[in-house]
Amino acid sequence: MTVIEFPTRVRVAPDVSYRCRDAKRAALPTGYSEQWRRRVRYRRDLRRLIHSAPHMIADIGLTFDVALAESRKPFWRR
Repeated sequence: MTVIEFPTRVRVAPDVSYRCRDAKRAALPTGYSEQWRRRVRYRRDLRRLIHSAPHMIADIGLTFDVALAESRKPFWRR
């Protein structure tokens, strides 16, 4: 049986946070960032429409309440 010893003290480079962020971003399956950008754009446009021209919401096939709920969702939720 092989015994692996782990160090008791780990030294961390000062820029490890950047590496972790980049690693997390790289770990996402391709296409997620584009989906998220579309959702951000769509929900931002919905918020603008709600505030500037609420009468136009029915033209895109939504009720005011549904549009308001959709515009408040974070970009990572469907």
